[in-house]
Amino acid sequence: MRPVTAIFLGLFVFVGMTATVRADNPAAQRIHKLGQDVLAVMADPSISKDQRIAHFSGLLARDLDIPVIGRFVLGRHWRNASHSQRITYLRAFKRYVVRTYSDRLGGANFNQFKVTSVRTVGKRDILVRTQITRPNKGSVFADWRVRERKGAYKILDLFIEGVSMSMTLRQEFGAVLRHKGGIKGLIAMMNSRTTT
Repeated sequence: MRPVTAIFLGLFVFVGMTATVRADNPAAQRIHKLGQDVLAVMADPSISKDQRIAHFSGLLARDLDIPVIGRFVLGRHWRNASHSQRITYLRAFKRYVVRTYSDRLGGANFNQFKVTSVRTVGKRDILVRTQITRPNKGSVFADWRVRERKGAYKILDLFIEGVSMSMTLRQEFGAVLRHKGGIKGLIAMMNSRTTT
């Protein structure tokens, strides 16, 4: 399995989950709540796959810090981009990330999700470690980096067994930027994958 595929599948792996949440930690509560929201949809057999994707799109748009992730993924190219390019890029990036992750949620099959620890990272971020158990495949650890913004905790990154979602996207986008005509080519690639 390609690393990026594992990360996409790992982003929302809450089907049939049970959770242990530290009642005193709002970051852990945020990750737990997201899991409960996903579980509620996945457990309802009357909801079609297309309806699930639409629902997950809303959850992703709500809980991912798209501007921060998008700037990090673009790297040094962000500084060189014009104001209008930045706006166009962030719109395309949001559609691309939300669509890609939502599409991959439908076939996920995991039976346990447990918050195992919470720790501070740097001055503003919190790392919420979770243990995810997949039927007949054992457990995997996922670390959610979150930051409080305007009274809500937003997801900045997800590490599956130490592999960063944001860094993987940055590497993939770096190749597109080099070979497809810079930011314009990257935006065109993202738009082409979200209009089909």
